[in-house]
Amino acid sequence: MDSDGKVIYDAIIDNLPKLKSGSYTVEFGDRFNDLLNTENGEEILNNHFQSALNAVLLDNPDIFYIDITKMYLLTKSTTYAFFGTKYEVSIGPVDGEAYLNNGFTSSNIKNAETSLTNIKDGIIRNVNGDTVDKIKKVHDYLIDNLEYDSTFENDNIYNMYGALVNELTVCEGYAKAFKSIMDELKIPCVVVCGYAQNSKGETENHAWNYVMIDNEWYAIDTTWDDPISEFNANRDTYFLVSYEELTNLKDDTHSFDKTIYKEAY
Repeated sequence: MDSDGKVIYDAIIDNLPKLKSGSYTVEFGDRFNDLLNTENGEEILNNHFQSALNAVLLDNPDIFYIDITKMYLLTKSTTYAFFGTKYEVSIGPVDGEAYLNNGFTSSNIKNAETSLTNIKDGIIRNVNGDTVDKIKKVHDYLIDNLEYDSTFENDNIYNMYGALVNELTVCEGYAKAFKSIMDELKIPCVVVCGYAQNSKGETENHAWNYVMIDNEWYAIDTTWDDPISEFNANRDTYFLVSYEELTNLKDDTHSFDKTIYKEAY
């Protein structure tokens, strides 16, 4: 992100308590007026907005209650005879539709957060040993307890609440749950969004993780290590592998989404 994207990112983080209402509007005033008065300014600002939302939710998997598809960048313009057009920007809901994920309201988010904390604390109590041991225990917990939802029809399958509380999720839920626990353990971890070939040889959207051990990054794909998923039958095939191994195992084509990760190695 450039400076404009970081302004949006910081504003979302700073207003998280208010965003739990599902209806709060983040106001930027005329902060982006100069940009919107340039050629393609609206498109550029929209790209900043999308990048900021992606970064917020990938950096902070505990923000499980916001549905990114329901948050809108709203622009109000006023044209003056001698001063041109002035733009004011905000982020919020449209037509009164809350931007919370299905099943969440401003009144039950706190209880949901408590449930997640209790589950994560229970996992962490059973995690010990060196860094690799800790990562392995979390990896094994997820593939032992989560079920891959191949119907894509249930609520919250794309976030860590669906993964850890409902125990029914897809790759994004596996990856976000893993990162959230790694964050608690102070082990550097990122969620990677990209593409990979499924068992039918079809390229589809996919998410996995990278963790840092001794200043080196290793890939870990808990979804594809889950024996009951449709992707893999070996629990450790995608456990702490290099980038080269990840992109060559079984002729897989794990690749970064270059709209999110411009240069990733």
